[in-house]
Amino acid sequence: MFFPFTVGKLYKRKDIYSVIGIPEDTKGGNWDTGYNRFGNDWFIFCNIGTPGRTGHDYDNQWLGTDLLWFGKNGTTVNQPTIKLLVDGQRQVYIFVRSDQRSPFVFVGCGIARTVFDTKPVSVVWELFEPDQGSVSIQTHSFMFKEARELNRYVVESKPETIDLLNIQDARRRRKIEVVQRQGQHGFRYTLLSAYRGRCSFSGTEVPEALEAAHIIPYRGPKTNDPTNGLLLRADIHTLFDLGRLAVDVNSMSVLLCPSLKDTEYGIMAGRKISVPEKKGLRPDAEALNEHRKLSRL
Repeated sequence: MFFPFTVGKLYKRKDIYSVIGIPEDTKGGNWDTGYNRFGNDWFIFCNIGTPGRTGHDYDNQWLGTDLLWFGKNGTTVNQPTIKLLVDGQRQVYIFVRSDQRSPFVFVGCGIARTVFDTKPVSVVWELFEPDQGSVSIQTHSFMFKEARELNRYVVESKPETIDLLNIQDARRRRKIEVVQRQGQHGFRYTLLSAYRGRCSFSGTEVPEALEAAHIIPYRGPKTNDPTNGLLLRADIHTLFDLGRLAVDVNSMSVLLCPSLKDTEYGIMAGRKISVPEKKGLRPDAEALNEHRKLSRL
């Protein structure tokens, strides 16, 4: 049984309280310090590239599709709370943000792949998307080593027939294709948080329709800096990559190629784009100018 959170959707803490039905008198306290337990489930609130409201600034970061996360100051692998958090017997809901003033993005449920014996303790979380109870977590082993390697759990479905298996496999492959098209995990979630879940050009707020667009084409991890990105609706992303759309950095407004002006996209001509409140997350002017030059707009 999973709570109905949607991967890629933004949530304020009050939204999360509403979804899980948290009693009014349990709010605050540990809910504001990074992670907390409610019933048998855990909830992690992770800041990446920005300090939390308490002033702590941990080196949380994306490792491909996994999340490296640090616990509270002074935590160790031997503390009962940490053992419960990583033992694989409970659901761990993980929310991230790149600006402490922004809502959190739900990135999925986590399985502890590796726990490092550091102070504070650090964990590499493997993420999966809950889908109405068809996912089960099975613990293979629990063994602390020098690097504190933890149980690698298996995420699996239980098909009733071969046909169902094929359907589920096809759906799983389709999900992977969508995720790849939407953009690298960390890059996309950073932009979702920075742009507060809205397309920079159109204002669309449907997370499944939003993609992480590179201003300068992707050339390895270094180009995944959020200043080289825009959060765009899928069709607008395609047009941006094709050079049919660009940005005038002087007015921070949308430029259209002539062939789009008499189409449904014509209403965007001259429209000011939305940018993150935090300066360090805003699109780089030089990158936008380079894209405009290549687009000849």
